Amino acid sequence: RSTVVNLILHENNLDELKFRPMRKPDLRFFNSTRNESAKWLHDSEQHSYDDCVSWFKQNKKSFYYIFEKNGERLGYFRFSDVKDKSLYIGADINKAYRGNGYSTIAYSLMFKHLKNSGYNTLYLEVLEFNYRAIHVYKKLGFIEIDRIEINRNNTKTVSIKMKKVI
Repeated sequence: RSTVVNLILHENNLDELKFRPMRKPDLRFFNSTRNESAKWLHDSEQHSYDDCVSWFKQNKKSFYYIFEKNGERLGYFRFSDVKDKSLYIGADINKAYRGNGYSTIAYSLMFKHLKNSGYNTLYLEVLEFNYRAIHVYKKLGFIEIDRIEINRNNTKTVSIKMKKVI
């Protein structure tokens, strides 16, 4: 988990995307990106920076990677429920960089790294009204395997579970 992964890409005018473990200095970026993305997340609450720091110190079940281009943070990946050769994966892109193909490219590159690291199955969950994310996930080869009704903000909605074999 602590190895920095450099992945070179010569498509879409992207020179280099760099993946690295999230560190404490990344927490302001993480907190603002996470709060801005909350409308698309299962946990839609806004969290303070202090909450974020406390969570970072205690979180042992998940691990996070920042992805950046030329030193500019674009977003982050989160990995959890690591079992054998499978894991849950998710990503959030900073609002300023959405709609430019970064998530598709970053996911594709991360799949290669995870496959080379011995993983073979990825899972994610997405809220049914997050059409843009669902489109990206299907384009990347994820398939829907389940729908779960959840209570989010005192409203019933559906979480779609998806799977990809890499």
